[in-house]
Amino acid sequence: MCTKSEAHAPTQHKTKQIFKAHRGSAPRPSPDHAPSARPRLRPAFRARQRRLTGCSPCGVWRSGEEPCLVSGSWPGCPAPSRSGVLAFRLALIQLQVSSIKSDNITRACSLVREAAKQGANIVSLPECFNSPYGTNYFPEYAEKIPGESTKKLSEVAKENSIYLIGGSIPEEDDGKLYNTCAVFGPDGNLLVKHRKIHLFDIDVPGKITFQESKTLSPGDSFSTFDTPYCRVGLGICYDMRFAELAQIYARRGCQLLVYPGAFNMTTGPAHWELLQRARGQVLTKAGTEETILYSDIDLKKLSEIRQQIPILKQKRADLYSVESKKP
Repeated sequence: MCTKSEAHAPTQHKTKQIFKAHRGSAPRPSPDHAPSARPRLRPAFRARQRRLTGCSPCGVWRSGEEPCLVSGSWPGCPAPSRSGVLAFRLALIQLQVSSIKSDNITRACSLVREAAKQGANIVSLPECFNSPYGTNYFPEYAEKIPGESTKKLSEVAKENSIYLIGGSIPEEDDGKLYNTCAVFGPDGNLLVKHRKIHLFDIDVPGKITFQESKTLSPGDSFSTFDTPYCRVGLGICYDMRFAELAQIYARRGCQLLVYPGAFNMTTGPAHWELLQRARGQVLTKAGTEETILYSDIDLKKLSEIRQQIPILKQKRADLYSVESKKP
């Protein structure tokens, strides 16, 4: 899904601007993450950065280089499919988020069920799908994992036998708060949880000051999980801006990168789709309404594109490198 994330080697599919459907809110001078108590649409993914917060529509594209939200890896990576299955349906949910947590959870689960009925094998929710996005809201809406929100996600994933990427929720653990994405398998088991690595801190004199780090702590690990279709790498919103993360995931065999996001109406319209188009062809888009985007991902096509433009094989390791300092 080139969902939402920054490096992408396209395939087909992305929601609301590359899967990152913004949560429907009106434009306002704010950073990538715009705090607001008003409901906003949140895209399930974001390719290169864009929050699910009121921004431009999501989309899916394919490209011949870098991994895309939807496809997530570079040319030259291992052959797609880890079990001979070369195609699957991906669904990205764009959600209208309110201040009532229980309503957000109920609506999210309802949309997940609808996506499953339409044949989706992998479904993704947007960033912070269970609460308004803002540093002042995180302490109030934060919960343990497992907790109220993730228990419901586990149940709906098992009920529909799908892989469910739970967008993200404010997580409380040992006195600290994290922006965390929990992923559940068809049996309802927790496969992995990704804590947002890069926190969005910005200070533009006279315009906007926003610091996620005032309330959130950063994650410190890479997060991947395997499906019968491919290996998936996870990021959240601002993580998409850092191509190094995508490159490392690509080297680890990921064919799909998913970045649940919530973008605002300032940087969203300026960067969201542009970042996607820079990596490939936009295959589908959503508007600002609550909706579900579907895309049938063809890993065979992705493999062909990567072979035609073998970037990984052409990198100059004798001149530069990107290294991971943790497993």
